[in-house]
Amino acid sequence: MKKIELGDKVRDTVSGLVGIAVSEIKYLNGCLQYGVQAPFQDGKMPQAEYVDVGQLAVITKRADIVAEEEVPGGNQRHVPK
Repeated sequence: MKKIELGDKVRDTVSGLVGIAVSEIKYLNGCLQYGVQAPFQDGKMPQAEYVDVGQLAVITKRADIVAEEEVPGGNQRHVPK
């Protein structure tokens, strides 16, 4: 299985969506999906799209994007509907 970490910049090989992996969902049946947050468009933040792990390719690893010190917590904007 592919190793994707939250904070990695990824591309959906099916739709072409590029964004940051901001959440991870693992279902009881073993299906693994990542919430991919695209960048701002027209001054608005688009909703995260949930994509199966098999469709994702890592563009840039997390260490290159996210600062080492992180503050845990915050609202849960990326909860699936």
